[in-house]
Amino acid sequence: MVRAPVDSILIERNFELEPPTNPKSITSIGFIGVDARMRLPAIYVLDGDSSRIIAADEGQPRPAGFKTERGLTMRAFVRYHNKAGRQKPSE
Repeated sequence: MVRAPVDSILIERNFELEPPTNPKSITSIGFIGVDARMRLPAIYVLDGDSSRIIAADEGQPRPAGFKTERGLTMRAFVRYHNKAGRQKPSE
């Protein structure tokens, strides 16, 4: 789930991990909005507190690499740790 600063949900998806592949494969399944119930073939990489996922449109082949083109969407995420004495970036 991805939330906006005003605490509204922007993205809510479920993920099915695929058998070991290189790059790692996943199927992203939407829960809300126009993506509800869509199954998007995707690949992903995890690196510490950051991750990248690139997904193809429903019914299209799984992406082969981390390069965007028509019909592919790439997202990057960073997990933020709120350490004592530090404020979150949005505050």
